[in-house]
Amino acid sequence: MKKHMLLTVMMIACGLLLAAGGCKTKLPAGDVDICRNFAPEIATLKDPNLSSSSLDKYNAAYVIAENVDFSYLRDTKSMEAIFGEKDATVGSFEGNDYILYTYKFKNKSIQFRFSIDGTTIINASIKKGE
Repeated sequence: MKKHMLLTVMMIACGLLLAAGGCKTKLPAGDVDICRNFAPEIATLKDPNLSSSSLDKYNAAYVIAENVDFSYLRDTKSMEAIFGEKDATVGSFEGNDYILYTYKFKNKSIQFRFSIDGTTIINASIKKGE
């Protein structure tokens, strides 16, 4: 009986470890691993020779959107480390300044919106459209 109980407890523990290990977690924006882990995607987003409406930029933006948590982003320097200047749209709405990065391909789009105050990011959001 003890063997069965021990085996059951061990199986439950292994199941919980597998479940926890299989959960996808996003890296917080500003993490030093982002530039290393997503170097090809960042290089694509920063490439001034590619259009923001290209498949390459859309795919790179999709990978970044799925793997980076921008809710932790607090400064524009970290944002600029990921996105290229060419794709930025700067504006103001209801007294709040913002920076938009929009990547489109055919009928799909991904938009990164950063509300800013000087060099401080107040709010970040990602909007995906199909």
